[in-house]
Amino acid sequence: NTILEFFSSSTRGVTMSLSAPTGSRVSPAKRIVRLYKSGKAEIADELLMESFNRLGAAFLRNVMQACKESGDAAEGWRGMCKVMETGATPDITTFNMLLATCAKARDLNVARACWKELSQRKIRVNTVTYNTMINVCARGADLHMAEQIMHLMLQDQFGAKASAVTFTSLITSCAQTGQVSKAEYWFSQMANLGITADQVIYNCVIDVCAKASKLNKAEEWMAKMIDAGLCPDIKTYNSLINAAAKSGNMETAEKWFFEAKRAGCTPDIVTFGAMIHAGAKSHRSDKAIYWLEQQSKHGLILNIRCLNTMLHAVASEGDAASMQGWYDFIKNFDIKPNAITYGCIVHGCARAGQLVKVLEWLRHMVLENLDPDLITCRTIITALVDSKSIPESSSAAQWAYGAIICAYAHAGKLRQAMDWLQEMEKDGVVPAAALIQDVCNACISGNLPQAVSAAMLQVVTNGVRANNAKAINKQQVKERALAQGKEATSGMCSTWKQPEQAVQQQTPYLPFNSQASNLIRQQSLW
Repeated sequence: NTILEFFSSSTRGVTMSLSAPTGSRVSPAKRIVRLYKSGKAEIADELLMESFNRLGAAFLRNVMQACKESGDAAEGWRGMCKVMETGATPDITTFNMLLATCAKARDLNVARACWKELSQRKIRVNTVTYNTMINVCARGADLHMAEQIMHLMLQDQFGAKASAVTFTSLITSCAQTGQVSKAEYWFSQMANLGITADQVIYNCVIDVCAKASKLNKAEEWMAKMIDAGLCPDIKTYNSLINAAAKSGNMETAEKWFFEAKRAGCTPDIVTFGAMIHAGAKSHRSDKAIYWLEQQSKHGLILNIRCLNTMLHAVASEGDAASMQGWYDFIKNFDIKPNAITYGCIVHGCARAGQLVKVLEWLRHMVLENLDPDLITCRTIITALVDSKSIPESSSAAQWAYGAIICAYAHAGKLRQAMDWLQEMEKDGVVPAAALIQDVCNACISGNLPQAVSAAMLQVVTNGVRANNAKAINKQQVKERALAQGKEATSGMCSTWKQPEQAVQQQTPYLPFNSQASNLIRQQSLW
């Protein structure tokens, strides 16, 4: 029935699939893409081959166009491979359409597969192919491949010519990795080819300098741009402000902001975001708040990115008292906090030494179905050590990992707690025996069902046992190695000294203590 319905809608041939569907009808090409996405690959393959055999290469191009509109590069590549299995070779236009889809979807893997297929089948590529492929590499931050393709293009003997568009994509690829010297090299190569640099090219080079935190270089290229007779626009000034922000130079950021105003450029949301970032980077929360207010006065909608930057500024100063107020401010604007929001708040509380608040916000984060990552964990560790709340890094790491595990225990998320025990082991952090008690308390405070609490405590107990046993094993291996070294060197060097013990030995078996067992029995959780 699906196949009959499909062909009844495609009887008008290629013209219908090219035109927009009327009413509720969906073009055959789009239907094939949807079937691929829904996992019905066999039906999609059958429909594709039936249509391709009847309508030829034009229908395959329609499928590539449908993939481009929906941004589905993988589905397009699947369809093209199915056609190539029959011995047919798609033309360069079809490949170019799929590469354009890869650029839109930032799918570098499919683009590489396409390029390999083009080379193996010895299909002659054109300027569009080179430009699109370099654009995909720029979006995928693969500067090495982008340069390789550019060299091939410059050596092409079949009419493919590099243009300002080509060099713009290549220099944009330099921006992704902060390669200022590479950007300058390709700018000079462009000049050698007689291609005149426009405003977009200069903006790209300045942006490369900004992303590499090279403020002086960015200002030099700004001067070159003006000398070339080109007028900077708001994108130019945004890059300069961003460069100053990355360097933590609030004064220079404000200088370029007011220069932009004098030049008649209207600040946009990127401009104010960079100014707020400058305040955060320079640890000037008063400046960050001021520019947040200015953004609102200019009628620009506040977004979570700007507010997170504001929170970062407050957190860097350890102003935990303001965290709740800023969180409420975000919620009042109907803006949904994300993982970065909670990460900033947790960082601020840790810097202020408010460990109870850190636990509360981690629990709140997990209950909102947002997961702390290793960056969150390491930020907590650094903040605890810097604030002298837990001066020793090993103890701070124990506490940070334990806090995250307890947050998941409070929410009854067993799998995530297991994952963090594994991360703890990978990081070489030996869990403290008190972690079992803490997890027990977290299960009780979370009012978890009996089975969930029992499973959670058993998993954590086993994890703590295993991690401690491995730590002791490593210590014993180290001690044996030291002992063997001592025996080998005895009689050879009278000044040899026994190294100090680095890690205190802990018991490998950590059962529930009496308090934990009593708490479980009292709450009828076991």
